[in-house]
Amino acid sequence: MAGQIAENTALANDARAKADAAQAQADAAFKSAAMANNRINGLDAYDTIKTVPVLFKLNSSVIDPTAKATIDEVATWAVEQRKSGNGNGWMYQVVGFADTSGKTAKNRALSERRAKAVIRYLVTTYQHGSAAADSTVWIW
Repeated sequence: MAGQIAENTALANDARAKADAAQAQADAAFKSAAMANNRINGLDAYDTIKTVPVLFKLNSSVIDPTAKATIDEVATWAVEQRKSGNGNGWMYQVVGFADTSGKTAKNRALSERRAKAVIRYLVTTYQHGSAAADSTVWIW
């Protein structure tokens, strides 16, 4: 009988530990969802801190060395701000533009390719251990 009691106690303790771990995981998921919801609800209430133009050659969406240097400078600045406690909860906005010459549809497509090129560069270059990894990055 004592053996059965010990076995049942061990099973109950194991089940309690698993339940506690599941509850902790659920609590963390709820907290994460609440934080995301708060950020999404506040997307229209932000102040522009820094605007940085990344320039492209005429009719091009290729990031040249000068543009890369500009993006790298901004990423370094963002990392420094984050380390000093100033970058918590930032939102990064990448917007593409083209000049007004040519057809509107062509310019819109070029603007989109330029924005995507900057986003791609940011994500592939800074995804591990820098601007993108040190703070939440919203790019749209």
